[in-house]
Amino acid sequence: MQDFNSLPWKVKSDDYDTVPPGEKLVSGVYEILTQGSVPPAHPDHPSQRAKRGADAATLRQVELSTSGLQLQSGNVASWGAEPSFTNRTPGFSGCLDYVFTSPHFEVVSALEMPYAWNTEAPEAALEEVDSLFPVIPNEAWPSDHLAVGCKLRWI
Repeated sequence: MQDFNSLPWKVKSDDYDTVPPGEKLVSGVYEILTQGSVPPAHPDHPSQRAKRGADAATLRQVELSTSGLQLQSGNVASWGAEPSFTNRTPGFSGCLDYVFTSPHFEVVSALEMPYAWNTEAPEAALEEVDSLFPVIPNEAWPSDHLAVGCKLRWI
């Protein structure tokens, strides 16, 4: 399990990113791990964060790549989507925790989340998160991250 402090998708604009209405923005970290590359036009690419000058111009020519490595999310392989959230604090709710596997593994099952969520539209649950699950940590959940895990089979 790994906390990448990066969302699989964002549906609302914030100080860092503009998300067009009705669309999702996939984070650069999530995209490079699952797709194998991040193009220079991606909002999380360093060329988009650089101001001006030679560094920015050079970065705009570089596609970030894993040199062919593509990983799969255990949750996506098991359920078809990432959970609505794995981190729930007073000011934030989102999925930050993942189990990424190589193509050499089959995901047999994934650890269930302690709340109900729609795998067809996991971002929709964030609208009603207060009724789904309390802020953590609390007396029942000692961490601000929910556990994620997968049962794997070597192929």
